[in-house]
Amino acid sequence: MSNAQVARGKRGSILLLALFFMFTLFLLAVAFFKLLPTELQSAARSSRDVKAHYVADGGVKNAVSWLKGQVGTITQAELDANYNDTYDNGTPLVVDGHWSYTCRIDVNTTGSGLFDIVSQAWYHGRPI
Repeated sequence: MSNAQVARGKRGSILLLALFFMFTLFLLAVAFFKLLPTELQSAARSSRDVKAHYVADGGVKNAVSWLKGQVGTITQAELDANYNDTYDNGTPLVVDGHWSYTCRIDVNTTGSGLFDIVSQAWYHGRPI
C-alpha cells in the first residue's frame, strides 16, 4: 500500500469518527430539548408554591396583627362577628391581581389565650 492510500484511509476513518460524534451530540441536544419543558414547568410550579407560602403567611400576619390590637379575652362569637365574617366571608382578600388569601381565627380549646389561625392562598380564584 502506498502512502497516499494510507492517508486516504485515515481521512475516511476520521470523517466517520467526526460524523459519529456529531450524531452523538445531536442526540444529546434532542434529549435536552425534550427535558426543557418539564424543567420549566417544575420551576414555575416551585415559584408558585413559594408565592403561595408568602401570600398565606401574609394572612397569618394580618390575623396576628388584628389579635394584638384586641383588648381582653376574645370569645369565638366575637371572633366570628369581628374578624372571621369580615375577612373570611367567602371572598378572598386580594393581594394583587392574581393572588389572594382567606384567613380564619378560632379559639383553641386546649388553653387560655391560644388561637388557631388558618390561612389559605388563592391563585386566579382557586385555592393552592
